[in-house]
Amino acid sequence: EKLKIDELKRNLYLSFGAFGNVIEVHAIRGAKYRGQAWLVYDKIESSARAVREMNGFDFFGKPLRVNFAKTKSDVIAKQDGNYEPRPKRKADGLLSLSTTEPKKKEKKKSSSKSAASNAATIASESTTTLVGSEDAPPNNILFVENIPTQANESILSMLFQQYSGFVEARLVPGKPGIAFIEFQDTLGATQAKETLQGFKLTPTHSIRITFAKK
Repeated sequence: EKLKIDELKRNLYLSFGAFGNVIEVHAIRGAKYRGQAWLVYDKIESSARAVREMNGFDFFGKPLRVNFAKTKSDVIAKQDGNYEPRPKRKADGLLSLSTTEPKKKEKKKSSSKSAASNAATIASESTTTLVGSEDAPPNNILFVENIPTQANESILSMLFQQYSGFVEARLVPGKPGIAFIEFQDTLGATQAKETLQGFKLTPTHSIRITFAKK
């Protein structure tokens, strides 16, 4: 809710792009649509995967609720050649997203931004001494490659923060496509590496993860 519309759409596109071709992201600013957005895939199979995999996904500190929308999207209806204003047909590739939880007030997570900022200052001075290696022994810092240029640190944080001990994600200035992900301990880093190896941030970008080597 604190994101600008363009930034929200970009983050949703990157988060859901791993499941197929997203052809439209629809989000509106306003109290009526607070915490809601709609995504359109070109295939129903992609929508089904997204519903299955993304329900409960931590999106900027709030769990997503993902469902099929009640109506077919206009863009899909036009492609099918049977577009009608306000169609009442079953959804085809249209997902409804929500971070709102009725009758439940979410606790605001205490932000670790200041701590991460201090860590980032120190890390920026030593980033050039870190590389990723298949031979590097397991440690608390991961080296991630093949990151799409449109991905930012918020996207990477959302992806890796689901694993225990996550500290921060930092891109390398002047070196697109790579990032370092820091955890409090080796266990969390190892779990993230094993689970997210080859994860598709977009249909054409499967990330490669190794342990950082100093």
